[in-house]
Amino acid sequence: MISFHSKIQKDRYEILTIHDRKFSSHLFAYIFLLANVLGVYLEWRRSCFILLYLDLAMVFSTLAMVYYSRKNSNFRDRYFYILFLCISILLEFETMAHDPVGSFDNPKVGFANTLVVILTSIIFPEKPKIYRYIWFFCYIIFYIRFSIFELDSFSHDRFWTLATYYIPTYIFSSFFNNHWFRVRQQSFKQTHTIRILQKKLIAKERKEVIQDMHDFLGSGLTDLVQLTNKLKPGQVLDFALIDNFRRTVIVTISKLRSRLQNHEEEKLLNEDFLMGFKMILNRRYEISRRKIRFLIPEKKKGDFSKVSFGARKFLLPVISEVVTNDLKYGADDSDWELDVDSESIWITLSTSTIFQKGSSFGIGKISITRRIVDCGGELQETTDLGKYKLFMKIPFNL
Repeated sequence: MISFHSKIQKDRYEILTIHDRKFSSHLFAYIFLLANVLGVYLEWRRSCFILLYLDLAMVFSTLAMVYYSRKNSNFRDRYFYILFLCISILLEFETMAHDPVGSFDNPKVGFANTLVVILTSIIFPEKPKIYRYIWFFCYIIFYIRFSIFELDSFSHDRFWTLATYYIPTYIFSSFFNNHWFRVRQQSFKQTHTIRILQKKLIAKERKEVIQDMHDFLGSGLTDLVQLTNKLKPGQVLDFALIDNFRRTVIVTISKLRSRLQNHEEEKLLNEDFLMGFKMILNRRYEISRRKIRFLIPEKKKGDFSKVSFGARKFLLPVISEVVTNDLKYGADDSDWELDVDSESIWITLSTSTIFQKGSSFGIGKISITRRIVDCGGELQETTDLGKYKLFMKIPFNL
């Protein structure tokens, strides 16, 4: 059982990091290629042809690695990149030792190698422990090579002075590589989790749509079957019966269309509340050829993301009812003002109306008022001199 669980965790890790490994491997290859091209240029400027030919050979080797890794999928084994990195590091040690122009213990050389270590800690395409093993292995060879077999170009003491610079660099790069790897892994896990949630949401929406089709189409088709069963053989269809069939079909289609539109509007609000709110209202008002203006504080546009999904779902039927009333009894342009504070969202509608104060402007008002009061919000309405104003305050967390 433990082995099986470990295998699942390993497979999950492979899925999460496979893209990162490919990207890091290719990035490493291109950066290494650029570094060797720069090395060829510098050795040419210094007239150091031995190292120039060596860097040139590394350039062609890197090009071959990139070419074959793109042509052959089996050639993309990350361990090949690791082996290539080890060889290049050890080769760099030898070039530093046998450089006929520069000094091995030159501080500039040590600084350059520090940059190489930090760079590989960022783009290394494997786990942190393998990174530590590689550099530890390279440093061991480095110390053995230059401590046991001394070179004439520098003294033994100067070598150990330079070698001690690499110890803190190795420790820092190891910790940095481990931290950077965890950051990338966490990012992949979050992306993976978001994709799973999106798939679940899509599956839920599909299930709801199928259920709605079953309910509305099923009830409509059942009514049509019942009407058909009432027909007698040879009966002539009169206008009333045909009209009954027609109204049944229209009602069924209207219910299904309304429900599907409701699903779409919920999705719009969940993806981006402010953008979805504007799109829903613009669509409704354009059908009635009414103009609409939105008054939203520029500095608070980002705060609308605080509105919970429960509040968004609650607002949809309320806003739909308010818009329906405005389209029926309103006139001229409508101004919708939105604002937020730390706990709630404020929505204000200002428009002209054909109703005067004291008239029965109450269609849908009872339903809206009950919903808002039950959730702990506020609703205020005023009608005066042909002007209608509605104010709603809805809490975020519902």
